[in-house]
Amino acid sequence: MRLSLRQANELLIAVIVLSGVVLFWGTVETYRRLPPVPDAFVTTDGKVLFTRDDIKAGQRVFQLRNLMSFGTIFGNGSYFGPDFTAEYLAVLRDTVGTQRALFIQKRLRLKNGNAIVPSEWAEAHRKVVTLYKNRFVNGDRPLGIASNTLTPEEAEKLAAFAAWTAWVALLPRPRGDGSYTNNFPPMPDLGLTPTPKVMAWTAWTVGWVLLIALVAFIAYRFVNIEPIPELPPLQERAEAPLTFLQKVTLLLLAGCALVFVLQTIAGGYLANAYASREDFYGIFSRLGLERMAVLPFQFVRTVHTATAVIWVVGMWMSAALYTALLIGGKEQSWHRPVAYLSVAVLTISVVGTLAGLYASVKGWTSSPLLGSEGTEYLEMGRLWRSGIALGFTLWAIVLASVLQSARERWRPLLNLLTVNGIGITAAFFASFFYRPDSHWVVIDFWRWWVVHHWVEGIFAFFQLLVLGWFFAGLKLVSNEEVTKSLYLEGAFVLLAGFLAVGHHFWWVGEPSFWLGIGGVFSTLEVIPLFLLLSTALRTLQVNGMAKTLHRLPFAYFVASALWQFIGSGVLGLLINLPVVNYYEHGTYLTVAHGHGSFLGAFGFLALGMLLYVVRHANPNGWNERRLWISFWLLNIGLTLMLVLSVIPVGVLQLLEAIGRDYATARSLAFYEQPVVHLLNKLRLPGDAMIIVGAFLLAWEVMPKVLTTLLATPALTSTAKR
Repeated sequence: MRLSLRQANELLIAVIVLSGVVLFWGTVETYRRLPPVPDAFVTTDGKVLFTRDDIKAGQRVFQLRNLMSFGTIFGNGSYFGPDFTAEYLAVLRDTVGTQRALFIQKRLRLKNGNAIVPSEWAEAHRKVVTLYKNRFVNGDRPLGIASNTLTPEEAEKLAAFAAWTAWVALLPRPRGDGSYTNNFPPMPDLGLTPTPKVMAWTAWTVGWVLLIALVAFIAYRFVNIEPIPELPPLQERAEAPLTFLQKVTLLLLAGCALVFVLQTIAGGYLANAYASREDFYGIFSRLGLERMAVLPFQFVRTVHTATAVIWVVGMWMSAALYTALLIGGKEQSWHRPVAYLSVAVLTISVVGTLAGLYASVKGWTSSPLLGSEGTEYLEMGRLWRSGIALGFTLWAIVLASVLQSARERWRPLLNLLTVNGIGITAAFFASFFYRPDSHWVVIDFWRWWVVHHWVEGIFAFFQLLVLGWFFAGLKLVSNEEVTKSLYLEGAFVLLAGFLAVGHHFWWVGEPSFWLGIGGVFSTLEVIPLFLLLSTALRTLQVNGMAKTLHRLPFAYFVASALWQFIGSGVLGLLINLPVVNYYEHGTYLTVAHGHGSFLGAFGFLALGMLLYVVRHANPNGWNERRLWISFWLLNIGLTLMLVLSVIPVGVLQLLEAIGRDYATARSLAFYEQPVVHLLNKLRLPGDAMIIVGAFLLAWEVMPKVLTTLLATPALTSTAKR
């Protein structure tokens, strides 16, 4: 069977439409089946514990003080602190006693808009309020919480929000088995164990995946696609003066390299905090300061995650624009002011985000517009988020304009690059589909639309585009292989990537049908990754390491494919079967998956693009030894971090959640066990290697960018091609 390029494009469009229809239906049903937010919590003896307004106020406290970057709700957030839902449930269980705990679910009901709860709930809630006041008002140094993190009133409101999440976890879903969270978190004493649907979809997922995998491999073997007639050449060095936009992209790439260094330093700080919560190698105590008061974990953690997105997306978008100009794209007079405006808006928004987050965590502002919206990965205040969206949009407009002015014979690849660049920007706008005070499940739903569709949909497809073009430019693969990879692997990447968003909705109050959608398609993600990796390794085996100036970017691209297979494929497959994820969700195994797929796959792809562009602009004077040391430090450091520390801790947490309960697996007592404490210390060598590797890379890149810009006409003049 042979498909024309037109039919191949229709295949991609059909996949996107199919995914869109399923996601639209899932979105409508999610809104229809939201967990209720009662007018008040009332005990069976008539005592009002708190009201709907208290719950919403507690949600605002959770968001404004960025506590999702400290602990978790429904297992989503940061793993430094406890899971607020599970901890509240544990207090409730201990208050009523394990013998009576199993009857709690049966005594919950809604009546006249009020949540009717057992009388013992009042005592449990009082204990949680006292716990939060002691922890967040007085401070808890062993847990890593500074004094005056919250006011007493804020602690009371936060307890009301945590109580609502615990109630949702227990409340039976109408006309369905299990609670609104599919019985998450695992708390056997309260009757929270895997539902029949969780068990069934685990088995059915394996069967469906094997069947679809067979279809995929048959298609890849027997379906041929008309090759793209000609791919843009891969030049080794600049053959013409740099244009204005190319100089701007070099500046942005240099800035992203510095952000990469900052991100790794923040990561090292966080890794150390797990092993030593009260001080950082004695530095703060010698200065008479409290570690978590000066640099709160929930602020530094957001810096770590936010800057990761900044440098990866920044490198991708900048390198794409540089390359678009390199292969014949035309620069227009209006590009200059738009580029200036985009860079200025993005810079102001990023600085404003970091300043607003710190002020919000410290309690200096209560504005979700300027401070924190408190949703993991999208914590920035609404004003700064709007600025980032505007900056992305302006840059995408320039990129699309340049790509579409390039040579007609490269149109098939250029169109895919254009759509991908627009997609990266468009996905970010899903974060405006909710308000800061929206229902928590609605907020979490759209948050994952942005994060998941970026990382496991659009980013993964962009990876295929870049690797295909680069490998073909080095004459390592044919145009036929590139075309088949782009369209057949791309179809599976987009289908599996878009619909796999369902696995984020299993335990957070979403309808149970996401168990089937997320289970099958998240597991399917391994298929295109296997094909991508096999192509890269086969290329390496047959042709060896390319003898080219861009040998190092080639090494980063191969490493990117390998880490994508390990991070998203192997680790993703291990944790994404529903019954495994039920116990694993919110443990260090998710951290392993995240670091392997984001830094290893998308980060190394970005670094390869960075080196290609800067070495193309200035091929002279590079210290190859230093660059290769950096490459191996990053790869070995990531490996050591995962193998020596993160994965073993995750396995121990998983066993704790299975053998006891989720609250214990996420408690401070778990982290203080000697073996876990040792494993957290063993993370530091790997983190140190990553930091040094990032520093060495920036040490090489920064001077070359400055030398290149100083040796060419000023940024205010645009060179003619």
